[in-house]
Order: sequence, then C-alpha cells, then structure tokens
Amino acid sequence: MISRSIVLGFAVVIGLAACGGDDKGGSSSSSSSSSSSSSGSSETGDTDAGGTTPKAAGPKITEVMKMMGSLHVMWELPKETCDSVLVERKDGDAEFEVVYTLPGAADNKHDASATADMTYTYRTRCKVGAEYTEYSNEMGGNPTK
Repeated sequence: MISRSIVLGFAVVIGLAACGGDDKGGSSSSSSSSSSSSSGSSETGDTDAGGTTPKAAGPKITEVMKMMGSLHVMWELPKETCDSVLVERKDGDAEFEVVYTLPGAADNKHDASATADMTYTYRTRCKVGAEYTEYSNEMGGNPTK
C-alpha cells in the first residue's frame, strides 16, 4: 500500500516540473539570471534602447494661421486623456522651447508673442502623470506673410 504522503510528494514534483520550477522555489532553467540594465525612462518619458514601453501618441497639429498680427495654433488631442498640453516653439533655426503649458483639454492657443517677420515652428505633446507622449508633427507659419 502506498502512503498518502508519497503520492502527494510525487504530485508536487510532477507539478513543479510542469511549471518549470524546482522544489526550492527557483526556476529549473539553467542559470538564466536576468540581468537588467539600470537604465529606464528619462524625465521626458523616453525609453532607452533596452526599454520596451513605447510612448503614447501625442496631439496632432492641424493648423497654424495668421490672426490679429500673430499666430494661432490648433491641434487634435489624442484618444488618451492629457493632464496638460505642452506647446513648444522655435523661431527660425533656434531650438524648440516650451512656450505654453495648458490644461489637458486645450486644443488651440493664440500665440500673441509671435509677431516678428519670421517663420515660427510649433510642436506639442501631452503630459500624463509623470510620462510624456510622443511629439506632434511640426507646423509653422509667419504672422506677416
């Protein structure tokens, strides 16, 4: 007669083998310690080469139009809810800089400071919690032409 403890012990061993584990709580795969890099998401939401989390789609600029001697920027919001919308602008060949941080439901902004005879280029993105979406497309305009 087989004792109950032997049958239970055998069932545990079979179950662990089927699940890929050993009876010590570890994995039965040979020394495959997962070495993860210490890198991750940056403050801007970018993931490094080892990261697997893609950024969410951001807003899409639909129009930059002349209005009252300056420019008015309009965009479509992504499907995801934004906590805030960041509008970045560059003048000529300068670098992009955040010029407006707006509530998450905003879909347009009149840029009264864009008045010089030059091309201003805009892009937007959302902030959701501590993460940022992808940048929008870039679109520009000249308030005097």
